[in-house]
Amino acid sequence: MGTPRFVKGRKTVIMLALLMALLAGCSSAEPSPVSEEISADEPVVAAPQPTIGPLELYLMRAAGSPIYGESQAESQARIDREAREVEERKARCMAEQGFTYHIAEHPGGHVGGYAPVLPADWPAENSREWSQRFGFGLANNPWEQLVAPPGSDDDDCVWVDPNQEQLDAMSEAERTAWDVAMYGQPLDMEWDPASTGCWDYANDNSDSQVPDQFGALLTEISLALGAIDSDPRIVALNADWSACMAENGHSGFPDQGALHNQLSTDWGVIGGSDAEAAILNSWDWRQYPDGPGPDDLPQPDPAAVAAFAEQEISFAVADYDCRAATRFEQTYLEINHDIQQRIVEQHRNELEAFVLYMDELRN
Repeated sequence: MGTPRFVKGRKTVIMLALLMALLAGCSSAEPSPVSEEISADEPVVAAPQPTIGPLELYLMRAAGSPIYGESQAESQARIDREAREVEERKARCMAEQGFTYHIAEHPGGHVGGYAPVLPADWPAENSREWSQRFGFGLANNPWEQLVAPPGSDDDDCVWVDPNQEQLDAMSEAERTAWDVAMYGQPLDMEWDPASTGCWDYANDNSDSQVPDQFGALLTEISLALGAIDSDPRIVALNADWSACMAENGHSGFPDQGALHNQLSTDWGVIGGSDAEAAILNSWDWRQYPDGPGPDDLPQPDPAAVAAFAEQEISFAVADYDCRAATRFEQTYLEINHDIQQRIVEQHRNELEAFVLYMDELRN
């Protein structure tokens, strides 16, 4: 099957998505403790969840993201409406080439979902006790242990491709023709507009091309956000965290990203996910559509997993204590928002004009 490719006409949406991802990466999703003194015997008070920064507000407005006041039902209706327009373009395009394309009930995916029931003996999430029990959730992922609450319907949260039945009934030649019509000719190198299919056509928002002055604005913002971690205040904050980790017996990590990357790399080998991914990528799905069985997949060494889990917990507890001692999340967020505010003050008129332009484009 050909791989869906981005098209140049969607650079507005892509750039906004990248900027939002940059900002999301700059803000911790975890509330952090505020105590300066850490004791295993005393509860640690969690800080409030991070607030939305001043630049984030502009980007959310430009992207048409609801900020406040939208119910789950309203969100579902909006996402379905936006996604259905894309799906209907796919259906028309495929029909012109002699194929039937069925649109899913919720083409944009489900909003919300059930809230898992946490076992009564679990510690509070993001507490020090949570780190002591689950580490970072690699060797012992707590979320894989959860089940839906009584009376909930898991099937409501599972997406079913309404086209799968007809695809399974096709011959190899028919399926190849379908894939080419939908995804275009497979490419080994750069995107070629002459080789696109209905997927690219349906997702091509050429009409939303950003005028040059806004493209330059978004590029400048992107560069500024990408440089946040180079801010001397962030560098100093990471240095404080790194020194604290070294004092706790875990040296060699300049920042939290380096720690998580190292642990993820090690777990990919020990837990077998790297080997499993290689098997899945090379699997003959047409001949064996049910996928590999347990005997086809690597089995981790229990002793190696246990040793990694013990090390992971040690790292996680030290990280928790050092983030608390340095007030890491709170300080990072303050610096991040200060930088966002400077960007807003420098480009406020351009940002207002950009939001207005995007609003008019959607209406």
